[in-house]
Amino acid sequence: MSDWVWLMMALCALLGGIGIAYANCHRRSGCLFTQPPLEPDTRVRLTVGNKLFTTLLHHLEGETLWLVPPLQMGLPVSFVEGTSGKLEVALPSGIYSASIRFTERRVKPSLLGFQVTSAWQRTQRRQHERVPLSDEAQVEIQTAQERWIGWVQDVSAGGLRVACPTAIAEGAQVQLGLPSYLARGSSAERVARVVDCQRGLHHTSYTYILRLAFTDGTLTT
Repeated sequence: MSDWVWLMMALCALLGGIGIAYANCHRRSGCLFTQPPLEPDTRVRLTVGNKLFTTLLHHLEGETLWLVPPLQMGLPVSFVEGTSGKLEVALPSGIYSASIRFTERRVKPSLLGFQVTSAWQRTQRRQHERVPLSDEAQVEIQTAQERWIGWVQDVSAGGLRVACPTAIAEGAQVQLGLPSYLARGSSAERVARVVDCQRGLHHTSYTYILRLAFTDGTLTT
């Protein structure tokens, strides 16, 4: 064969390999190579080490994401320059995440600058269908220090949304005591992780809405 034929065969093989790798990437984890559409005041989740923070995107400036400093014990948090972490944002099209690095801080207004250091990845926003309850079920919620009574607003195989009288930190692990009719053959004693905690209104006057994800298996709904 001529050198030209060999060159064409090699080029086709290379392009084919790239195409297969790209398709496999999307099948496995939804890899993205471009930034998702981010708007000012978008709520984001920031993980640094073993700590989870929730804050807002203030604006984009070139390659830098400027975030409102998250609060811890009522005080704004900052980081050492070069600190690495993970950023997550939930959009209607899915949950996007990327590795980030803290680069600088601004004082007026107080902002934290981060640069994205990896490709964005997208995962499904919800793996299990959420089923609203016609009558809210009472559930026991126990942390390492306290026990509370909450009200289940909706349930899925993967977790619950619960009205609770107190805030519980995102990422915290809680023990749940479910009513038997809600457990439906599964264990009524469950372990879950707090995915989200927001102030909210409820007819019982509870003011925090928790999204909980089971960590000990799915629930039969």
